[in-house]
Amino acid sequence: MGETSTAELRRVLEKWLEENGFRLDEARFYSHILPSFRAQTFETLEVSAEGWSMIGDSAGLVDPITGEGLYYALRSAELCAHALLVERPEQYRAQLKDEILPELKLAASLSQRFYRGQIFGDSILERMVALTAQSASIRDLMSDLSPAIRAIRIYARGSIASCPQRWPKD
Repeated sequence: MGETSTAELRRVLEKWLEENGFRLDEARFYSHILPSFRAQTFETLEVSAEGWSMIGDSAGLVDPITGEGLYYALRSAELCAHALLVERPEQYRAQLKDEILPELKLAASLSQRFYRGQIFGDSILERMVALTAQSASIRDLMSDLSPAIRAIRIYARGSIASCPQRWPKD
């Protein structure tokens, strides 16, 4: 977001947690920087070439609004593995372009409005949090939209079971 320091964001988080009954005794906070591309970056994104491929965070496949990357990591790994197994590595780039990148481009194009826009007098983010807290239907909708929840549902249903039982030898 750039306008608020990390230390200030941490203070806001700790205050909110305390005010909402979360105990911070012995709590350990950790984080790492996630890639967050602009919509234009996804247009020219190179995820593979002769002898190499990137998946998940390393390819920048992270939702710019939520920071979520689990679904994209699992799905891009699956697409990459399949392309390599059928000896068509170029297929990986094409499938990412068709399946994953449109969703990330849309999120990237909306992210500034999401974090800086307003609706009904409040920030969009604050309004979304309030609506989610007040309505079970909105909570269900939001969980359906979450790539992490989607990843858990997809892979729990056995998508991983579709992987080959043995990998080709070198």
